[in-house]
Amino acid sequence: MFLIRTAFWLSLVILFIPTGESETPGKEAINSLSQVSTFEALSAAQSTMSDLAGFCERNPETCQTGSEALKVFGQKAQYGAKKLYEYIVEVNSDNGTDETISVYGGIDTLLQEDKDIPWQGPENQG
Repeated sequence: MFLIRTAFWLSLVILFIPTGESETPGKEAINSLSQVSTFEALSAAQSTMSDLAGFCERNPETCQTGSEALKVFGQKAQYGAKKLYEYIVEVNSDNGTDETISVYGGIDTLLQEDKDIPWQGPENQG
């Protein structure tokens, strides 16, 4: 149930993210997809939920509207993720941590003094 609620709220957030039409290549395709209104998208979602089995065969217009709405939704999610990534990179570059961290950079980094055992407990006097 938690995942369904999370998906619902994330979907609502993504619906309010702009598509970034001015920065995205293929602006004509986005403009043709953004002709779908919110009401049409909600109507398509309700139709989809009411009958999932073969609804595209019975309602091709609803399937087309839903498909276009999902494409716009995906573009908004991608644009939002891109902006979030750019923000994180910008914050990290302001902090002076612009270098990339290697996954393998932490191998064999101990010094000999790190390996020396400074104290040992009493030996077993059995």
